[in-house]
Order: sequence, then structure tokens, then C-alpha cells
Amino acid sequence: MASSYANISAILNHQTTTMEITPREAILKKVRQALLEKTKNPYPDLDLDSPLIKLSDDDPAIEFAANLKSLGGQFVYCANKYEYIEHLITLMEQNSWSKVFCHEEELQKDLFETGLEIYQDDKDFEYVEASITSCEALIYRSGTLLVSNKQQNRKLVSQTPSHIVVAFASQLVRDIKDGFLIARNKYGRDVPSWMMLISGPSRTADIEKTPVQGVHGAKELYVFLIEDRKAA
Repeated sequence: MASSYANISAILNHQTTTMEITPREAILKKVRQALLEKTKNPYPDLDLDSPLIKLSDDDPAIEFAANLKSLGGQFVYCANKYEYIEHLITLMEQNSWSKVFCHEEELQKDLFETGLEIYQDDKDFEYVEASITSCEALIYRSGTLLVSNKQQNRKLVSQTPSHIVVAFASQLVRDIKDGFLIARNKYGRDVPSWMMLISGPSRTADIEKTPVQGVHGAKELYVFLIEDRKAA
């Protein structure tokens, strides 16, 4: 009898190990493995596992999220880059996106390491379902994004059905002037040739005076905010 149980157990284990896993499971497995492979903490009294900062009701991130949503945008808070990747994979699956465009090297590095299929060549840009970019600053009083030609191009602004912006909490500023100051300090003399504000998805009332989204730009706007602030 014991032998029979052993045979059944061996068969089940073999079936489990030989089952084909989905691309999402494979990617998340890499992310989880990276989380497990941590070096030993040389300072045992220092808490490195708790979130860097806890959001309060008066946190600029909360105000930005509320104002962004009032403009029709979607806000996703990420405690770290691993959460950002996992939320991004989920969003791509929910929308069945198979052609996502990203031309920024810093963003590409994080995306390629996960195994996600990201397009860099805008040769077939008309078929792109979503684009991923960064931004210069987040204006939390109005829920708007300050972007420049460093992240955007004319095709991204006018032709992408869904626009995903990856930003960091340290980019939150109160007013537009503060956003321009960040850009000026960042680039110095090599200032962007143009900068613009994005306030939610593209909207127009040119067609029979009826408000329509997505005619002159992205129909959907997602902002993934990655926490990088240190607790006080």
C-alpha cells in the first residue's frame, strides 16, 4: 500500500513540474525570485522591509490621485518597482495588449529584465495599442503631468490609444512653476525643445459639440506612481 501511495505521489509531482506555465507566471516567478534573493541585513536593528512611507490623507500623492481621477485618468500606487511590474502585467492582460511601445532606455531596462515584449521601433506605430513613458513632474494641485520631448514625440501624443506614465513620488510638486524648475535643474542648458501639460485623456467637442475622448490623443491615461520617498 505504501508503494502505491509513493507511485501516485511521484506521478502527481511529475505532472506538476511538467505543466506548462503561462508567460505571466514565468515573469512573476522571476520577480518573486529576485525578492527572495536578498543579501543578509548587516544592520539587524534597522527595518528594511516596512514601506518607506505611509500615505496620509494630506499626502500630495492622494491629492494628485483624486485630481487625476476627476480628469478621467487612472492612478496606480506602487510601493516599489516590483509592484509596478506586477500591476503592469495585470493591466496588459486585462486589456489583451500584445503591442506596447516604449522608446526610453531607462524604462526599457526594467521591462526587458522581466521578459515583457516591448516594441521600440515605431515603424508599425499605427498598430500600437499602448505606450509607456516617463514624465518631468506631477502637479498634484491639478492632477496634471508635465512632459517634454525627452519622453514624448508627436506620434505618442496624437496616435497612442492608451498612454501609461511611469513616475516617482519624488516628482510630485505643488504648482506648474515648480515642475518647470525641476526640468530646468535637471537639464541645465540642454533644455527640452518643448514641454506640455497632460490633463487626463484626450478630449474634444469639435464633433457636433459632443464631448469625445481619444480623437486627438490617448483615449486612456494611466499613471503608475512608484514610491521612492524616505520616511521622516
